[in-house]
Amino acid sequence: MFNKINHQGKRLSLYLHDRSISQHEAADIIGVHRSSIQRYLSAETWTEKQMDTICHGLGVDKEIFEIEENTASSSEEAEYWRNKYYDSLEKLNQLYEKIDSKNDENNELKKKLEKILNSRKDK
Repeated sequence: MFNKINHQGKRLSLYLHDRSISQHEAADIIGVHRSSIQRYLSAETWTEKQMDTICHGLGVDKEIFEIEENTASSSEEAEYWRNKYYDSLEKLNQLYEKIDSKNDENNELKKKLEKILNSRKDK
């Protein structure tokens, strides 16, 4: 259940909720102030010391709160989205060019049609 959550604070929240443990009770069990529990719950990742304190206090193995490291760094992810954005812009510009081309063709056809209609009126 926890393995899909890559936020240690959310994992702790779910752990406590599943066991009907309040923040105040968790603070007493772990041996920290309630404000520390609130910080743990809001933190995406913990320091090694925080992890030790929480796991030792709860009597659980660290594996329950460990998150899988993202294989792509934030710069790689940013590069991916930047490229995706530029590709999308390029495709959009190509579509606009096609629309302009079709509009030009339509305008030319309208002019030809007007000439034909005008020539028929003159006869």
